[in-house]
Amino acid sequence: MEERFYYLNREPSKDGFRYVHAYECELKPAPLYQIKLGFFRNSQEILKEAHKYYAKVALCQDCCPIKDEVTTHAFLYHQNKQLKSSLN
Repeated sequence: MEERFYYLNREPSKDGFRYVHAYECELKPAPLYQIKLGFFRNSQEILKEAHKYYAKVALCQDCCPIKDEVTTHAFLYHQNKQLKSSLN
């Protein structure tokens, strides 16, 4: 994955997730609803940074292609589970 700039949507989608979008993405939120995450090369780093803001985050399927196994459903499930337990 090449290094690109990413944003996190402040507003949750209908499914309850807040999605990460690349700078070039047509689906990225308006500036008022963006959290600037920074430049990243892999999805694990992106998700780690996004989880600092919200527990339920995911990558946009249009602009964040899943090229490594860390973004599988199982990974996201375990990340969310760990965050929930650390908040309790």
